[in-house]
Amino acid sequence: MSFAGGLETLPRALAARLPAGSVELDARVTRLVPGRPWTLVWNRPGQPAQTETFAAVLLALPAAALAALAVGADGEHPLGGLGAIEYPPVSSLFLGFNRDQVTHPLDGFGLLIPPVEHRVPLGVLFNSTLFPGRAPAGHVALTVMTGGALRPELARLDDTALLTRVRGDLAEILGVGGEPVFVRSHVWPHAIPQYNLGYERFLDLIARTEADLPGLLVGGHIRDGISVPACLAAGEKLAARATS
Repeated sequence: MSFAGGLETLPRALAARLPAGSVELDARVTRLVPGRPWTLVWNRPGQPAQTETFAAVLLALPAAALAALAVGADGEHPLGGLGAIEYPPVSSLFLGFNRDQVTHPLDGFGLLIPPVEHRVPLGVLFNSTLFPGRAPAGHVALTVMTGGALRPELARLDDTALLTRVRGDLAEILGVGGEPVFVRSHVWPHAIPQYNLGYERFLDLIARTEADLPGLLVGGHIRDGISVPACLAAGEKLAARATS
């Protein structure tokens, strides 16, 4: 399932249910000072720092942001070790084609390509098959993902070079011919944390930090899984810990 307006519908709906003024956008937290209550120092770009107090602090940040977060009067970095978590880049190409440009029936969810095949894409989603409204009549939409832990260099190619590389595989696997009629690309330089062998040392660091700093609670995709359902469950888990 998805939403007519895309997945951004979900965070927008959550934000709309919150009390007015409780969401601060474009705000950077520069320091956390433990205590009862906690003191939080933050600012927006080009504006003076502001200080507020809170009963608890919940963090659901990517690993690099957690590692850089200053905590305490001396600006220590108790979560600095999380900076070693591997985050390979991933690129996404959203491509539109005339239906007659694609010979494959696109009668499925998409495809995942094992590394042994030495293809450029990690996988392809058949967006216009999965959800209504993703392509106009007579057209199809595909999302091609590239990069990842095994071939990160592919995610760093410019759009033209990447599309050239991708089209060969799309032609061979799905019978795609000709130029796409629509292209939208996005690159995540640090896309998905890798739960590699030994990852428990990062989980142990988080647990120790929480034990040392009562009122600090850490969740999100570095701890409880990377899928959208896992992130939703992580948020519920974090909220339950805070309110208990």
